[in-house]
Amino acid sequence: MAIDINPMWVSSVGDPGYDFAIITLAEPITHVAPALITSQNPVGHEAVLVGYGNQGTGTTTQDPAGANDKLAVTNFIDVLEPSLFSDGDTLQVDFDSPNGNTNVFGSSQPINGQEGATASGDSGSPLMALFGGTYFLSGILYGGYNDFGPDSLYGDVSIYAPVTSSENAAWLASQGLRIIEDTTPVLGDANRDWFVDQSDLDLVLANWGATVAPGTGADVTGDGFVWIADLDTLLAQWGAGTPYPGVPLTAAIIPEPGSLALLSLGLVVLRRRRR
Repeated sequence: MAIDINPMWVSSVGDPGYDFAIITLAEPITHVAPALITSQNPVGHEAVLVGYGNQGTGTTTQDPAGANDKLAVTNFIDVLEPSLFSDGDTLQVDFDSPNGNTNVFGSSQPINGQEGATASGDSGSPLMALFGGTYFLSGILYGGYNDFGPDSLYGDVSIYAPVTSSENAAWLASQGLRIIEDTTPVLGDANRDWFVDQSDLDLVLANWGATVAPGTGADVTGDGFVWIADLDTLLAQWGAGTPYPGVPLTAAIIPEPGSLALLSLGLVVLRRRRR
């Protein structure tokens, strides 16, 4: 195992806006699908905050009945700007009370009438921003503060190091991470991983002739049927999107459409870290 720390974090003497590190494992994890990572600005988007830290209800720091160690909450991403502890930009969300009296950024009303925030023990957890029905990792939790009271109660602000920073995105990419700049769906991307390649072709062939909800499964044309149109679209878009690191587009072998179609027809305050 190896750990690499963002050099911007080191040179800035710990500015929260650059609080990233990469852990390289000795063995790959193959049973969990990796999260998509984007450098697109997520401000104004709904997000999911995930963590293992302390819990509460907004008015108390006592664990709610039936709470597990790992929880997730929804919130809006309010701002991308320097925070209480940083000179570099950070992504920040606030924990709005249903009474509307603890607002720090944006609307004073919580998302869907009830939202959540982070607490001590959640540092290093992801900020998963929602873009067009898909969640992308947009930031990593540094810490927070609360001008209205104790940690994790209404009014609490969570501070995230942003992938959207050009310095952060460049360093993460240099470490072999795939950074998606544009979250617009990629035409021909059957498995929704933002890159059209052999895995998409395999999925289309495996679902050949299937009727599905339009735009789902291997239906890349949105007509609700996996057939020649999907295959043609996929081949026309071969190599489109953001490739995985180490996969040059010129190395992608584009199948011959005619022979492939025949084959297919055969298939039916105080600095506080949240550690």
